Amino acid sequence: MTWLERLKTIEQEPFILKESHSIDDLSQLRLTKFTNQGLNLKDAKEVTERLELRDIQKDDRILCYECKHLKGFTNSWRCGNWRSAEVGIKESFSGLPNEIVNLLQRCNGFKKGYL
Repeated sequence: MTWLERLKTIEQEPFILKESHSIDDLSQLRLTKFTNQGLNLKDAKEVTERLELRDIQKDDRILCYECKHLKGFTNSWRCGNWRSAEVGIKESFSGLPNEIVNLLQRCNGFKKGYL
């Protein structure tokens, strides 16, 4: 299956990507990861494009989507490392609004995921 065929099927049938799978194209890998996290294909493409631009500009900020500690799904995100990230005073306050998850930022609690 070509990457284009795969991309066309992502929205219809999400593919759970394991670390051991090999995808050469970073954009395709990101699209797969973001759709697996619950983003629709349009939003996943927008996030992927923002990250590509960030990489080209050598910007050191990150998105929560890239963090190993991001838990939950669209409209119900939580930070698994809320104390270091300074996003709450206790775990029950570790919820993250979509605006924060979509914001390029520097975070003390960030730990790179498998991307």
